[in-house]
Amino acid sequence: MLSVNRGILLGAAVCAVAVMGLTGCSESGKPSKEPFQGQSADRIADRAVAATKDASSVRLAGRLRSGSKPVSVDIAVDTDGKCDGTMTTEGAKIDLVRTGTATYVKGDEKFWRSSMESGRAGAETDKVLDELRGKWVKMPAGDTGVSGICDKDSVVSGLDGNKAERTGLTKRDGGKVDGEDSVALTKKKSGGATATVYVATEGKPYILKVVQRGGDEPGTLSLSDYGTPVDAKAPPAGQVVDLGRLAGGT
Repeated sequence: MLSVNRGILLGAAVCAVAVMGLTGCSESGKPSKEPFQGQSADRIADRAVAATKDASSVRLAGRLRSGSKPVSVDIAVDTDGKCDGTMTTEGAKIDLVRTGTATYVKGDEKFWRSSMESGRAGAETDKVLDELRGKWVKMPAGDTGVSGICDKDSVVSGLDGNKAERTGLTKRDGGKVDGEDSVALTKKKSGGATATVYVATEGKPYILKVVQRGGDEPGTLSLSDYGTPVDAKAPPAGQVVDLGRLAGGT
């Protein structure tokens, strides 16, 4: 049978934001002339996490490590369950599109080979791979593994990680991040890692970038296109392969 390696994909997507390990809550207040005037680094982190979680959509792009595995991600997600993007892990690439009701996956040969259950004959595997080449696979209704990657709430759940990691932050001027002024919040974490979170100083305090150096999971993740509609369209019918038929080996 053919199955998608859901655990690796979802784990990689969640890891992309869990790397920062911050949590927070919202706050209202009067604007000040100086960004975050009188607020501690910990408080700014609280507000940044809340704003990021409340956004209707966001694009996440970067490179990091999930355990010992290198991961690249570039995906836009929204609160309606739509997504459009690409992930690469251990050299295997997958394109994802979710329209809100249906999820489509297009992988390269390495991805599909790793997704096939052992025991399939070599000739049979090659036949299936030939059918999949350049095609999209529509996932079964109710599949929560792959579609979970396209759920913004699931992807950003890492922002509510270890609460202890959100204390003891230091702040400094973060300079420009993709043209936006920022404040940089830095935390020395357990395991020798240092995480720096760049937060927008104008408008809503969205997280703009996360950089983790040292430790077991170094990497950089950029967050952008907040509130931008996700243009997720179903592939043409002629480019879609039926997963049920492939799973049955016919």
